[in-house]
Amino acid sequence: MGYIDWSIIAFLIAVLIWAALKTNRYQRTVADFLVANRCAGRYLLGVSEGIAGLGAITVIAFFEAYYEAGFSLIWWGLMVNLAMVVIALTGWVVYRYRETRAMTLAQLLEKRYNKRFRIFSGFLIFISGTLNFGIFPAVGARFFQYFCGLPVINIHIGFLTFDIVLASIMIFLIGISLYFTFLGGQIAVMVTDFIQGTLFNFVFCAIIIFLLFKMPWDDLINILSQRPQGQSMLNPFMAAQTRNFNVWFYIIQIIGLFYSIRAWQGNQGYFGAAINAHEARMGNIFGLWRALTQQCMVFIVPVFAYVLLRHFSFSEMASAVNEQLTSISNPSLQKQLTTTVILSSVLPVGLLGAFGAAMLSALISTDDTYMHSWGSIFVQDIIMPLRGKKFKHEKQMSYLKLSITGVAVFSFLFSLLFPQNDYVLMYFAMTGTIWLGGAGAVIIGGLYWKKGSVSGAYGALITGIIVAVINFVFQRIWNARGLEFPINSQWLWFIAMIASSAVYIVLSLIENKNFDLDKLLNRGIYKIKDDQAIEYNASKNLPLWQKITGIDENFKFSDKAVYLTMSGFIAFCGLFLIAGTIINLIWPLPQSFWNVFWKFFIIITLTLSAVTSVWFFLGGLNDIKILFKRLKSVNRDYEDDGTVNK
Repeated sequence: MGYIDWSIIAFLIAVLIWAALKTNRYQRTVADFLVANRCAGRYLLGVSEGIAGLGAITVIAFFEAYYEAGFSLIWWGLMVNLAMVVIALTGWVVYRYRETRAMTLAQLLEKRYNKRFRIFSGFLIFISGTLNFGIFPAVGARFFQYFCGLPVINIHIGFLTFDIVLASIMIFLIGISLYFTFLGGQIAVMVTDFIQGTLFNFVFCAIIIFLLFKMPWDDLINILSQRPQGQSMLNPFMAAQTRNFNVWFYIIQIIGLFYSIRAWQGNQGYFGAAINAHEARMGNIFGLWRALTQQCMVFIVPVFAYVLLRHFSFSEMASAVNEQLTSISNPSLQKQLTTTVILSSVLPVGLLGAFGAAMLSALISTDDTYMHSWGSIFVQDIIMPLRGKKFKHEKQMSYLKLSITGVAVFSFLFSLLFPQNDYVLMYFAMTGTIWLGGAGAVIIGGLYWKKGSVSGAYGALITGIIVAVINFVFQRIWNARGLEFPINSQWLWFIAMIASSAVYIVLSLIENKNFDLDKLLNRGIYKIKDDQAIEYNASKNLPLWQKITGIDENFKFSDKAVYLTMSGFIAFCGLFLIAGTIINLIWPLPQSFWNVFWKFFIIITLTLSAVTSVWFFLGGLNDIKILFKRLKSVNRDYEDDGTVNK
């Protein structure tokens, strides 16, 4: 890292601080702090929520997984993207979630079930989320430590041993994320996330272009072709022996996407921030369009890193990288940092700093969003319902900031002391199962099934907890014996989803009560005019094709154009994926096909990424302008604080 590289990172930090300061004047009420007073547009939501959800730790987790599995995993990963787009286009859960006007998921659950269940679920969400977030600071700080070539300096205090350099980086990163959150709440989080998400998109486009010129395609194919039989990094149908990250990992991921949509509350401030339900749906569609290209770029980078480490032209670099990795005693951390160390050795001046800035953006965007979410949930969904009466506005804001600070302190201490011995994605699955195992049944049943009951909801969540505890205990027993538990965390999550859903259905049918969903969703006689994109005419008969596609009267011409274009593209990709799978089962596709296919895949992905990045950048700037205009003129309701009025 030279002066130019450090200057790029310093300039980014200065821009983010300036943007956060600009938002401070608009943060006046609890609704401003929690959901930006429901004033966000589709482009702002699509870019900001996307980078907050992706995050530096997720990028590093993908680096770790795709370095092991290569291009083969991208094929099955495309199925996940297709599933995400189907969710976005149909408005599955997203649309109804926004109709409830809930600021947090647990508030929605109180409306649907009762206050005691809100407290119980809020506690589970908080525990699962903070444990999940617990390793974020360490993973992000360790990335910068090795990427920037900073030393490891271990110190001993009593029985504790920790790296003082790592701890210092964590304090800085957590501190700046906390600063943004305090300045403007969800408003500052969204605006700074937008800047960071835009930078991330452009930088990764530049890195892919650099790597394509750096490594001749034929040389890349030759290296990837050397993997053992059954562990192909090119042919997805010859990679069944790749442990952990194979086709089953993604099949479970797809099921989990439909099951757990809107369940994970790390981005909960975004879920209620849209201007109305239609804008929330369009924001999700735009976000998924961006994700299709952005994630594919992230997938490609570790494959190039794998080749660079093994190509004879980079033997000197490989020796230095291997020496640096060997100095890391923890095998899990070696895997986690391999792509990072390789990139720090191969990227040129300027692009090295830009990549560091992009990863800093991804890290801060996730940290401030997660701290905002988990801290808010503790106050809104545990403290307030237990207290039983409203806070004064100023006191509620103080408690929110104090709670967010508590989450920051916990994450620092947990990151400093917790020994990470598993893949990042597997750790996500393990900690997430505490809540996600039963959450999907509770949310889907609550929003779509009038017979969903309180006893069914409790049963589903308790079942998920039991599976998560079994997973944690058995993994630790096996690890203590130097063995790897035969059922990974992804499969345990699948077991939890199936078991929890069955328990929810059975107990709800036994209770056999009906719930008024119109009241929950603010429909019919309960309709709130401000939440309608247009004055809906229920008597108007829509064409059959619009009913099938889900296009209602809220869709303007431009909305329909985006929706149908995206549907057509995804339909083509889906048919190609299905056709390729069927053809390969009948007549295995030759290696030469995959060699050419991945080259065209990268070119198409890069082109779409560049166009999408410019398009969403311009649209997002306009949304920020509209956001500030709305926040300046909106009539603020100080009673709108997350309390459920029966």
